[in-house]
Parts: sequence; structure tokens; C-alpha cells
Amino acid sequence: MTERRDGVAPSAPPPHLRLQSGEADGRDLLVGVDVGGSKVAVLVVDPSLRVRGRHTIPTAVGAPDEAADHIAAAITAALGAAGGRIDRVMAIGVGVPGRIDPLSGIVSLAVNLGWHWLPLRDQLEAILGRPCAIENDVRGAAAGILDRRLLGDVSDFVYLSIGTGISAGVVLDGRLHRGTRGLAGEIGHIVVDSSGPGCPCGLTGCLETIASGPAIARAAAEAIAAGRATSMAKNDFLTSVDVYEAAAGGDALAGEIVLLTAPD
Repeated sequence: MTERRDGVAPSAPPPHLRLQSGEADGRDLLVGVDVGGSKVAVLVVDPSLRVRGRHTIPTAVGAPDEAADHIAAAITAALGAAGGRIDRVMAIGVGVPGRIDPLSGIVSLAVNLGWHWLPLRDQLEAILGRPCAIENDVRGAAAGILDRRLLGDVSDFVYLSIGTGISAGVVLDGRLHRGTRGLAGEIGHIVVDSSGPGCPCGLTGCLETIASGPAIARAAAEAIAAGRATSMAKNDFLTSVDVYEAAAGGDALAGEIVLLTAPD
């Protein structure tokens, strides 16, 4: 999207995102892709947004040369689950964590994926032959919340996403806010503990090194390795879900970790 000097994207999408229903020419499917730090999740829907198929695969982190082929393969598998083909797809939307230029379709910086200046939109369109739109994943989610009025008649809000990383999608006066450098809402890379763990972005003690899903699981694993008593010791592979479930069940160590890693 084009952007005003204040970093607020206008509500009207750019021309390549203005889609008309393609049902008349047999194009009756839309594809949404969420590229995360651990998985790529694909959803296939019809124009009424009814789910027709889905597919999930691990993310090829640190392999930018393989990224487009990897995502295209996931899309093809999801279409197979939907009983559809690529020639039935009207358009594809891809959400990627990091700094994205939605006009050029370039992922200029995705720290957790190891992607830099990746022309993802052009690569996907060359492989699949269908129009693609690339957007920051959390901003895309915020835009979807706004578009579908999931919060009712609310035009100013912040959508906080905590997963492999931590980020926020900001909507001001009914418009998506990106910031002058396209980094509005990238709160995961705010340093909250200068003596904390190193972050892939190059800083030390970023919020997501302490309060993201992997950081919570790592804190639990380190405590167990240090000999702390906990019901979580029986887990061969800990996740943040395990930590929160143990905390809800009264596990003292899990409760301590949840309190220590909760953003203030």
C-alpha cells in the first residue's frame, strides 16, 4: 500500500490487491498463507470465506533461496486437500514476519527467518502464475480484524501476537499503521534486559528473547537442567503450551516462569 508521511496506510488497497469475484471464469478460491518462525500454514477458502482446505509444514528457516518453492509446495498441498487446482485461485495472500514492502512484494528483513531483500511476491507469481500479495503477518491480521469488524465499531486498536516472535499490528483511525520505515509494532526487538539472551537481530535482551513461545520453553528447560523440581520434567520436548498448562495445574516452577516472562 502507498503510505502517508505519518506512516498510516490509506484504507484503499493498491491496484494489484483490488480483486473482483472470479467465479464467472472458474476462479472461485482464495488462498491465505501464514509464514511463521516454526511453520507455514495455508488456508484455502471460497468467496464466502468458507474453509475448503488447509495444510501446514515446517518453515525452512535460513533458506531464502528455497522459500518460494517451499511455500508454493504448501499451497499446492492445501489446494489438493480442497479438491482444487491453481487455475481456480483468484489470488494468494502471504503474511510474513518482519519488514515488508507490500507494493514491491519484497521481504527486506525477516530476522527470525534469515531472509533479507527477498522478492517473494515475484518469485511466487512466477511459480504459481496467480496474483500474490505480501504483507507483514501481524499487520495483515490486524487489517483482517478491522475489515471483518471483529471488535465491533472500533477504529483504534493494537493487535498483539506472541508466538515464535512478538509483534503488534496497529490500527489508527480505521487505518493500518506501518510507521515511516515499515517497522511500527515491532516491539519484539525492544531491549528489556541488557544482560539478557542474545537475539538474532544482533541486540541483547530483546522482549522476544524473554517472553516469546520458544523463550518460555527455554526458560523451563534450563530450570529443569539445573535440577528444579517440576511436573514438566517428564516432557521430552517442552513447549510454551506445556509451561502454561503446568502453571494452570499448580506447578510452582511453571507459575514462576509465567510470571517472570509476562510482558508488563
